[in-house]
Amino acid sequence: MLDGDDGGKCFWTPHGVLFVGFRRRGMTMVQLKVVAVSSNLNSFGLRNMVFVGNNGQGWEAAANELNVKEKGDVLTIPEGQSITTFLVSQSFELVRHLTPSPPPEVMEEVWGKS
Repeated sequence: MLDGDDGGKCFWTPHGVLFVGFRRRGMTMVQLKVVAVSSNLNSFGLRNMVFVGNNGQGWEAAANELNVKEKGDVLTIPEGQSITTFLVSQSFELVRHLTPSPPPEVMEEVWGKS
C-alpha cells in the first residue's frame, strides 16, 4: 500500500493497482453506488447488487456472502479502466451494464444531481 500525496491510498492487487479515495492527476474518477442488494440467493448462492454510477450508468453484478456490498457502499474506479474488468476483479460475477441509463430523478436521488 502507498499513501497518495492527497491523502488517498494505492493498493497493489493481482489485477493491477486499485486507487482508493483520491484523484490521480488528470483522471476523472467513476464512482458506483450500491442502490439495491437482493435479500435472497440465486441458485449459485450469490446475491444480486444494482449500482448507479456518477457517470450516469447503471450496472448489475452478483457476489457471494464474502464479497457482497451493502446498500450505500461506493466503489471508486479510474474512468480509464473498464468498469466490467474492475467489477470482476472485486470477485463479482454476472456483471452487466444496464440499459437504458438511470433517469434523471434516480440520479438526483442517488447522487444529488441530475
